[in-house]
Amino acid sequence: MTGTGRKMINYIINSAKVTLNFTKHIFFTGQFGLDYDNTTYTTKSSVTRILPVVANGSFVITWNYTERFSVSKMNRGQVRFAWADVGNGTNRYFANNQYSIGYITGTGVSATSITLPGSLLPGSLKPERKREFEVGINNSFFDQNRLTVDVSYYTNNKYDQIIGLPISASSSSSSLKINAANMRTWGFEFSVMGSPVVIKDLRWNITINGARQGSKVLGLYSDLQAYTYGNLINNNSGAASIRADVGRPFGEIKMYDFVRDDNGNKVVSNSGLYSLDAQKTIIAGNIMPKLYGGILSDLRYKSFNFRIGLDYKSGGTVFSYTNMRMTGLGQLSSTLQYRDEKSGGMAYYIDAAGKKTGWQHNVAAPAGAQGGRVYHDGLILPGTKLDATSHYVTNDVITSATSYYEFYANDLASSFPPDRLYKNNYERCGYTFHKLLVCH
Repeated sequence: MTGTGRKMINYIINSAKVTLNFTKHIFFTGQFGLDYDNTTYTTKSSVTRILPVVANGSFVITWNYTERFSVSKMNRGQVRFAWADVGNGTNRYFANNQYSIGYITGTGVSATSITLPGSLLPGSLKPERKREFEVGINNSFFDQNRLTVDVSYYTNNKYDQIIGLPISASSSSSSLKINAANMRTWGFEFSVMGSPVVIKDLRWNITINGARQGSKVLGLYSDLQAYTYGNLINNNSGAASIRADVGRPFGEIKMYDFVRDDNGNKVVSNSGLYSLDAQKTIIAGNIMPKLYGGILSDLRYKSFNFRIGLDYKSGGTVFSYTNMRMTGLGQLSSTLQYRDEKSGGMAYYIDAAGKKTGWQHNVAAPAGAQGGRVYHDGLILPGTKLDATSHYVTNDVITSATSYYEFYANDLASSFPPDRLYKNNYERCGYTFHKLLVCH
């Protein structure tokens, strides 16, 4: 009834490497290999082999141009060209189609239920492929190579990527494992190392490196134009999702926009709060950083080495579900605003019809105010509202700070505010200490 999947460990059945030297300053290195990646899907009647062979190839051409002509203060100068076409197999147990067996109770009969796998493997697959080209330079300058600069540009194309293609829930499964995605990425990388201190037994190197990458989804499957790479809240609600849409950069965050008037102003509802437009999505950010890299400090004295490293990321939108929930629950210091008169809250009372009406902080509640109370946590959100003639006018509806912040706690697809996104610079510090003992 069920099929079983199995994956063998990869091993190389054939490989070759060639290195050639032309005119003492041009070098060619080429490599080719065949990897055997045996993923099988077995039933009682057949055995299906998936990704049987993965071919990999690459070459690098290096030109040491300072061997041909000299450059002032330059010790070594290199230009390199590299090309590679490699494949990738699947993970262990990828081909397993596991069925769940349960029992239905309360029917008066002994009934068994069978649940299909969430993701189905319909048949054979091709290996994922990546084709890349790179060009770069590596130059060192001054005595004892006190300055080294390495800069490269690359472009690659990942195709036949294996993804889970969404299918109708009526099939009892959520997706099919197929070859579909085709994406191009490009960018540059740099590394600069300087040595401000170089004496007999002491050398101090400071290295700064970084990379910037762009991407574009070239195709998915057949005429499919949009793909949800992952949902940020409420599983498949669609309120906030990471996208891989054709013609767009990978990693864009799409969210519902606010309801807006013809001039782009946010429209406030009768409750005094904004509403989301479930028919319109906006690009609220991208999860990919614009620049990332590190800074290293290496201090070497005789046989001792001391290193301090710092990683950095600049750009990239981070969605913090924790901050969103804590804002809605009033557990962050930012939610103190508007809570009282001191924090900027407006004074108001609630009339017999339940409408919040502006008042003064130091004046008693008028007759007819519910509970005879004056509240001090009011605010008016900037935007417009519809008046009795269905025209947009400046908003004057008062809402409470409690209602305003609770709005953030409700993460349903129709009420999550898309401006609660956070940008974060990631930092990490550490050091390693090496003591080398050399016996003579």
